[in-house]
Amino acid sequence: MSFFQTYKVCKVSDEVKNISKTELFYTIFIAALPIVSVYASGIPGLTAGDLLLFVFFMARLVNAVKTNSLKISGRSLPILLLIIGIPLITAISLLGQQNIDTYDIFIRVVRRVFYYLAVVVVSNEWFNGELGEQSIVFLGKVGSIYMFIQYIAYYGASIILHGFLPFLKVYHEAYMLHDYEQIYLRMFRPTSFLLEPAHISRFLIIPLAILLFNSKFKYRWIWAFVISAAILASTSGIGIISVALVWFIWIVVGLTAQEGKKLPIYYLFIYILVVGAVIIALNTDVVQAAIFRITSSDLMDRNTAGGARFRGYFQYLQLDFWESLFGMGYGSTPDQDLNVWFTGAAYMLYGTGLVGFSVCIIMFAWLFFKSKSLVSKVLCIVFSFLFFTDDSFMSHVAVLYLSFICMFSDNANEEANYENTVLDG
Repeated sequence: MSFFQTYKVCKVSDEVKNISKTELFYTIFIAALPIVSVYASGIPGLTAGDLLLFVFFMARLVNAVKTNSLKISGRSLPILLLIIGIPLITAISLLGQQNIDTYDIFIRVVRRVFYYLAVVVVSNEWFNGELGEQSIVFLGKVGSIYMFIQYIAYYGASIILHGFLPFLKVYHEAYMLHDYEQIYLRMFRPTSFLLEPAHISRFLIIPLAILLFNSKFKYRWIWAFVISAAILASTSGIGIISVALVWFIWIVVGLTAQEGKKLPIYYLFIYILVVGAVIIALNTDVVQAAIFRITSSDLMDRNTAGGARFRGYFQYLQLDFWESLFGMGYGSTPDQDLNVWFTGAAYMLYGTGLVGFSVCIIMFAWLFFKSKSLVSKVLCIVFSFLFFTDDSFMSHVAVLYLSFICMFSDNANEEANYENTVLDG
C-alpha cells in the first residue's frame, strides 16, 4: 500500500484505503493506460497496455468463476450495445460481399470488442472511482509540469525532451526514429509523456473535468488553470476545442445552478479570469498556429488537420444504399492507396453503416441521461466530441473514458460518494 504515500497532498478516504490490492493495481493501471500503451509488449500487434489489460481480463474471469460473481452492472449496460452490435452488424454487412479479407476484419472486431468488454467485465468490478480520480489528477499534474519543462528545455537550452523513455521500445517505432529537430523547426509541439499533442490533450481533459466539477481537491482552481494551459501549449486543435468545451460547460452549469441567487464573488472572479485567459490565448502565436492548422485545412488532403478527420466521411458517402445502411464490415478499410484516416464516427459509418452509427449514438445518449454524476456527464460529452474528431473510440482510450464515465454513473449510493459541485470552494 506504499502507493498511497505518493498522495500525501490528497485526502484519501477510508473507502480507498480499504480496497483490495487487485482494485488498487487495476485502478492505477487504467488511469495510466495511455502511458503504458506507448510501449511495446514484445508480442506483435499488442501494446504493453493491451497485454496487461488482457492479463487483468483473464484474472477477472478466473475470479468470477471461483466466486460466481460475474454480473453486468446497470451502469455499464449501454456498452453491451457495442459488444453485441459490432459483430452482428458486421456479419450482416458481409453477406453478398466477395473478395473480403475476413481475417483482418475478425481480428479488428475482436480487438475493439475486447476493449468494450473489459469495461463491462473488469472495470465494473475492480475500478475504484475515488482512487481513479486521485490517480488521474495526480498524473495530470505531473504531465502538465513535464510539458512546461519540455517548453523551458527547448526554448531555453535547445534541448528536446521526449515523451517516451529511450531505454524502452516504443510500440510505434517510427517515433524513435523521427528527426525531431527538423519537425520542431515548423512549430514546437510538446507531448509530455505521450507521443502526440492530441494524445496528451485528450488525457488531460479528464483530470481537468474532475477538478472543475469536484470540490474535494485542494488548490483545484490553480491546477485547473495549469492543466488548461498545458492543453493549450500542446497546440492540439482538438485539445483546444475540448478545453474550451469543458470550461463552457462549467460556466453554464454554474450560472444555471445559481438561478435567482447571487453569484459568489470568487465565481465571478474565476469567470473573469477564464474570459481574460481566452482573450490572451487567442492572441498567442501557439494558439493561433493551432487554429490555423484546422481552419486552413483542405478537407480532401489527409496530411492536413481537417482533412485527416473528414476524409473518412467522404469515403462513407461513396457507398451505395445497402452499404450505407450496414457498412462494409467493421475493420474493413478502403484501398490502402487512398491512405484514408478514420475518426471513430467515420469508422463506424464505413464499417457498420448508419445502423452501427445509430447504436453508438444511442449508447452515448443512454450513458449521459442515465448518469447522476456531473463529472460523468461532462466526460460523456467530451468523449462524444472525440468520437467525431479522432480515433479514441477504437483504441485503449475508450477503456479509460468509459471506465470513468460508468463508475460515476451508478445509483444513489455512489452519487452520495462522488458528490460533484461546481461552486463549492
